[in-house]
Amino acid sequence: MNIPKPFHNKCRRGTITHEATMAIIIATAVIAGAAQVVAVISHQRRDIDRRSAAMHEAGNLLEEIAVIPWDKVNEEDLAALKLSDECSLILREPRLNLTVAAEPAGRGKRINVEIDWLVGQDQRALPLRLVAWRYPPGESE
Repeated sequence: MNIPKPFHNKCRRGTITHEATMAIIIATAVIAGAAQVVAVISHQRRDIDRRSAAMHEAGNLLEEIAVIPWDKVNEEDLAALKLSDECSLILREPRLNLTVAAEPAGRGKRINVEIDWLVGQDQRALPLRLVAWRYPPGESE
C-alpha cells in the first residue's frame, strides 16, 4: 500500500530564522530613525527655549530702561546694564548690545536691545532684537 507521505518541510527549513532576522533588521531601522527624529526635535526645542530666554531677558532690560530718567537714557549710562545670571546659564556665551539713537524727526530716542549667543563651536545664533522708543516726559509721537 502506498500511503502518501506528508509534505516534507525540507523546502521550508530556516524560514522562521529568515523572518526573524528581517523583523530584527526592520525594527532596528525604525528605532534608529525614531532616535534621529527625537534628537532633532530635542535640539530644536532647546533652540526655542534659548530664544525664549533671550526674548524675556531683552524685555526685562527694556523695562529697566523704561524707569531710567530721560536724561540718563544714553549708551554710556546704559553700558552698566548686564544680562542676568539665569540668562547666562541658559545661553552659551551671551552678548548684549545696547544702542541709543536720536530720532531724526523728533525728540525721541530709539533704543535697540540685541542679544546673541553661541550655538556651535564658533557660530553665533541670529541675534534677537527688540526696539523701543522713549520720549521726554509730557511728549509723545
